[in-house]
Amino acid sequence: MERNKIYRISLVYQLLFLEYSLLTIGIYFFSKSKGMNGITLPFAGGGDDGFFYWRQVESFLNGGQIIDTSIYPSLISRIVAFVGFSDVFVVRIFNFFGFLLLVWGATLLLRRLSKSESINKRFDITMLLYTNTMLVIFLMFYLSLLTTVTLSIYRDVWIYFFYILSIYLMNEIMLNQRTQMIFLLVPSLYFLGGFRTYALVAFLIATALIIFMQSDRNHMKYIVMAIIAFSFYYTFFIDFQVPIVNMSLRNALDFRQIGLETNMGGSNMNINLNQPNIFLFFLNYMYSFLGNLVGPFPWGINSFTQIMVFVMESIPMIAILIYLVINRKRLTKNEILTLTYSLVWMGFIALSNDNIGTATRLRATGWIPMVVVFISVINRKIFKSKNYQMEILPDSNQRK
Repeated sequence: MERNKIYRISLVYQLLFLEYSLLTIGIYFFSKSKGMNGITLPFAGGGDDGFFYWRQVESFLNGGQIIDTSIYPSLISRIVAFVGFSDVFVVRIFNFFGFLLLVWGATLLLRRLSKSESINKRFDITMLLYTNTMLVIFLMFYLSLLTTVTLSIYRDVWIYFFYILSIYLMNEIMLNQRTQMIFLLVPSLYFLGGFRTYALVAFLIATALIIFMQSDRNHMKYIVMAIIAFSFYYTFFIDFQVPIVNMSLRNALDFRQIGLETNMGGSNMNINLNQPNIFLFFLNYMYSFLGNLVGPFPWGINSFTQIMVFVMESIPMIAILIYLVINRKRLTKNEILTLTYSLVWMGFIALSNDNIGTATRLRATGWIPMVVVFISVINRKIFKSKNYQMEILPDSNQRK
């Protein structure tokens, strides 16, 4: 019986990898047939980030300079040069490997969160089957993840991987006293910052917040303190240049507003965060936070693609968030830690992004750990109930 369950776990992952590999290969050859060099599909146009990345590869191979917006252009350029095959397919295979690592990282985190001494060990394999099947179903039908990994040669899958890997390692270090994991955490954070700088900043701020929260059970006190501290910062130090990102908050808000004014696309939320006082800022910021977290909202939908995102992503995620709020008292320390990293990330993209299309790509960094927490909570609730029933049945039989 247990061997059969392990086989079924293996089978669901094979189906997941088959789906993503077929889409990656199919889109590559269709793109080649349409004269897009295998980079993306024709409807994406020349503005797709994949074209920029491939131009850097070609420049490097021809002895030119690379525009290093992150470590990604240099990395893929050197990989293509090392392989000796100047084709986009090399980058697609590299990113598919990143997807495999992302799935591995998600299963590691899920396994860590799902562990509970109160659950009867005879249910361990069954629970493993249930949790992994739920994770695979989520990844198979997560529309924005599918498009991000397979549609073009974006760097995002590597950000997803290193963020979730870093969360797993912090769980091990902070809550399970496995301090040796810091030797894996340091390179993970290095690559996370290399692929996206403010992802590293978000992770470090979330870590600091968790440390403060662990020192006192009154979490609301720290939330209030954080709001007061940010209000003070917004009012008096909005022009302060933040290290690592080398940008002030005003610079970030100005940059966001310029993008809003110059790219008046149909998927913009049109939320202006550059406000004269902190009260108006918070009001608009909360709307931006919710929009980036679970948007698009029904009143802002203006395309078939947004309808698909709303049905396949927004509605399920709203249901997941409601479930987590209702069951918040069931959350373990590991799950609270994981959710903190997810929500702080969402807070960061709410500051910088106003576009729903971009939000669907960015929020996966926080969504995937959040869904892992949901799977852990719902399965633990189910199996605790089953475990309880199995434990009382022998007593009932004895009484008979």
